[in-house]
Amino acid sequence: MTVTTWEHPGTPVAAREARGFVAKAMAAHPNVEDMVLVVSELVTNATQHSRSGVAPDGRVKVVLTEVGTHVRLTVIDNGTPSGGGLRARVPKPQDECGRGLILVEALTDRWGEEWPGSSRIVWAEWGPIILGFTSTG
Repeated sequence: MTVTTWEHPGTPVAAREARGFVAKAMAAHPNVEDMVLVVSELVTNATQHSRSGVAPDGRVKVVLTEVGTHVRLTVIDNGTPSGGGLRARVPKPQDECGRGLILVEALTDRWGEEWPGSSRIVWAEWGPIILGFTSTG
């Protein structure tokens, strides 16, 4: 198993930096472009819709875990005040946002979220299911 981590303040440049991290770390993987787009969407959500983007000490963390051909990309943020879960919505044609989770659903084999304590973990996976596998970094 290979685990690679990246952490950054929850600022507007975090998504750009996370894309660079994933592009470099996963350069040889056949789904690297999908992974780059997914990390961009998830880190953007973290910085715009969680305490990671508003608290002075807000952080966002990305963990890449590889087990054979299975890859899990995990984004950990500082949670939301409401503790509400993510949900994909159907945006209207004129909406300028709201398509990110639809892209995540389309580009991954599986994705989901967990709420350990005050943090939120959103994960996306490519490759075969490995029973009992978890990685939250």
